Amino acid sequence: MQGTVITNDVKIGKGALINLNCTIGHDVSIGDFSELCPGVHVSGNTAIGQHCFIGTGAVILPNIKLGSHVAVGAGAVVTKDIKEGETVKGVPAR
Repeated sequence: MQGTVITNDVKIGKGALINLNCTIGHDVSIGDFSELCPGVHVSGNTAIGQHCFIGTGAVILPNIKLGSHVAVGAGAVVTKDIKEGETVKGVPAR
């Protein structure tokens, strides 16, 4: 986890993968077996469900909830909650 910053009150599920140069804000929960690719930034008060994939350089803004089995494309900016099983990409992510 070279260059990765994990702040306070972060819960990381079993088998979760947090890659290089990620930033995880306060009060974040990351579900079991979710993957954060290099350079992902997760703001505070965010919940990431189980078996999620967050692509390289994606940004998740504060107070967002991602359901389980969500895929976020590389470089996407997530500005609103994402329902279970959805795939989003772009700026803002849709």
